[in-house]
Amino acid sequence: MSEKNDSIKCSVDTCRHNMPGEKCCTLDSISVGCSTSKATSCECTECDSFSMNS
Repeated sequence: MSEKNDSIKCSVDTCRHNMPGEKCCTLDSISVGCSTSKATSCECTECDSFSMNS
């Protein structure tokens, strides 16, 4: 596993880039996208770098 990136906080335990117990991402950077055509709230945004644990 890669080193944690303290600049990217993450609590999604099912993502392969999440460092267990640290609530940090292991990626150098992430991409954030919209789940709708026009974001109107936090719920409309998502981490496009998410990858499900295998």
